[in-house]
Amino acid sequence: MKDPGPAQRQPVFQAPGVVIWLLGIFVAVFGAMAFLPPQVLLAVLDGFAFIPARFTGVEWTQLSTDPNQIFAITPVLTYAFLHGDLLHLLLNCLWFLAFGTPVARRLGGFAFLIFCAVTAILAALAYWVLHLSSEIPMVGASGTISGLMGGAVRFMFLDPRGTWGREGGLMPLTSQPVIAFSIMWVVINVVMGVWGVGTSSPEQSIAWEAHLGGYFAGLLLFSWFDWRRPSRTPGMVVFEEVR
Repeated sequence: MKDPGPAQRQPVFQAPGVVIWLLGIFVAVFGAMAFLPPQVLLAVLDGFAFIPARFTGVEWTQLSTDPNQIFAITPVLTYAFLHGDLLHLLLNCLWFLAFGTPVARRLGGFAFLIFCAVTAILAALAYWVLHLSSEIPMVGASGTISGLMGGAVRFMFLDPRGTWGREGGLMPLTSQPVIAFSIMWVVINVVMGVWGVGTSSPEQSIAWEAHLGGYFAGLLLFSWFDWRRPSRTPGMVVFEEVR
C-alpha cells in the first residue's frame, strides 16, 4: 500500500467561512459608521459601546419589565463589532484572521461563534471589574482576539507542520510553551497599559485588562468548546494523540 506521506499543510490564511463573515461584519459596521452624522454616531457609541458605569448601574431585578435595563447589558457583546479608527480596524482584522482561522478550523462554525461570544463577554467583564465607575466607552474585537489566541495556544505548539485541524490533543495548562506564551502576553499588555504603547493617538488607551480577561477565558475554557475531542476538561490532554 502506498504511503500517504505527511499531512498536507493548510495555509493559515485559507480562512473558514465563519471567519470571513465576521471580518465582513467588522468592515461593514465600520464603513456604515463612517457615513453617520456626528450626533447619530455618538448615539450609536452610547448604545452599543461598553460603558462600565452604565453596566454597574443595571437594575437586574427589572430586566423583565424595563427594556432600558436590557439595552444596558447588550453592549457586553456589541462593543466587539465597533472600532475607533481605520488602523484599529485593520490591526484587529489581521489578528482575527491569524488566530480565528486555526481555532475555527478546529472547532467548527457553531462552536467558534459561541466561543467568540463568551470570550468577548468575559473580556468586557474583566475590564468592568477594574473600572466600575468609568464612563469611557470601550470598543473593538481585541478581547475576542485575545480569547482566540488563548484557545490557539492550547494546540498550535503541538503541530509544527501547521495543519491545525481537528485531530490531535490539547496541551496541558501547565506545559512550558503555554506558561511561557501566557507570561509573554501578560508582560506585553502591562507594558501597553502602563506606557500607552500601541495607541495611534494620545487620546486613546488600550484596554489591556480586556485583553488579559479574554486571553485567560480562551485559554481556560477552550477544551469545553472543543466538543469533538476526547479531552473535555481544562488541563487535560490525550497524550497518545500528540506527535
